[in-house]
Amino acid sequence: VIRKVNKQHAILDVDEPVSQLHKCAFQFRDSPHTYLCLSNDTIIQYQAPSSVKDPSRVVLNDGSCWTIIGVETVEFTFNQGLACIQTPVSPFPVITGLETPGKKEKAGRKCEPDKEEGMKGGGSLDEEHPHEGRILGD
Repeated sequence: VIRKVNKQHAILDVDEPVSQLHKCAFQFRDSPHTYLCLSNDTIIQYQAPSSVKDPSRVVLNDGSCWTIIGVETVEFTFNQGLACIQTPVSPFPVITGLETPGKKEKAGRKCEPDKEEGMKGGGSLDEEHPHEGRILGD
């Protein structure tokens, strides 16, 4: 469970989202007062005491408070299934170009209308060459 942090206290009765530059704490779901903690380059479980003044807060140490920062790179991984697939993915679109001067445009081979689910707003496909075309999206 991701908890919002304010002045070294995890706030338990708040369900609003956390965003960039907010402090947060990662609570273990099955242990209400156990949090993920960094201690001397090691990740440990921290047993947090309840606040004496406010029972809806838990006192955290510095290693249990994390700050959400911006991410400049995005990495994708693909799930390797345990079993082999019976039918190959075909046709697999091949992207040869991408332009974004106001609208997103992809050019490539084997682009088909049913393969446009990644384009926001549906998009349209060049009808003259159904297997070589452009996908336009909003």
